[in-house]
Amino acid sequence: MKIVADENIAYAAHFFAPLGELVLLPGRAIRRVDVQDADILLVRSVTSVNRDLLEGAAVRFVGSCTIGTDHIDSIYLQKNNIRFAYAPGCNAQAVVEYVLSAFLTLEVNFSSSRIGIVGCGNVGGRLLRCLQAVGANVVGCDPFLVGTALPQVVTVNTYNATGDPTSIVVTTTGQVAGVGATYTKTTSNEYEPAKTDADSWILGRLKSATVSNKVPNLGLTPSAGTAPNATKTTGIGLP
Repeated sequence: MKIVADENIAYAAHFFAPLGELVLLPGRAIRRVDVQDADILLVRSVTSVNRDLLEGAAVRFVGSCTIGTDHIDSIYLQKNNIRFAYAPGCNAQAVVEYVLSAFLTLEVNFSSSRIGIVGCGNVGGRLLRCLQAVGANVVGCDPFLVGTALPQVVTVNTYNATGDPTSIVVTTTGQVAGVGATYTKTTSNEYEPAKTDADSWILGRLKSATVSNKVPNLGLTPSAGTAPNATKTTGIGLP
């Protein structure tokens, strides 16, 4: 099996070299002659994948390491039975974390600032939910989601005398298949006693955490859970 790939795809050699003959080329320089006998073509957005590139080639699968498909002639691929896959949302969480780190660097006060997000798709939607979860005053606007309720997340924390969160209740209200639904996740924490001696240091005093989830009865199947040291999973409101 022959694989032609953009040389700037991270770890391409590590993952694909064991599968067959791997040819790495500059993405902007990939031509029809380069893929004539290739079975698989892996590209980024700098390579236009269309009839001009693939006509007469042996390529049966095209993979794109991108969140969009503007550089792909999907109709041509479908007509010629060439399978295609891309990576929508693959960098969404990284972008959200970058924005949050920028807010923290700028020392943005989430409780007193009003934050507006234009576009609530893969990136904006995740950022909206993260900011809501930390109690930020945030609003979202997305003209392509008109008539679709954006999820609302409310977090209520309870603290002990030493400032440890003993209870964290996260309530998410949104829609599932067009039906309004509310999900509640409650985390109850128990801590080791605080040491106040001058020469005593304890990092991570959390002794145990109990998590319960309340979900609507939407025909969901409860999961046994896979978290380390989990003893049981309790679902409230499950069928």
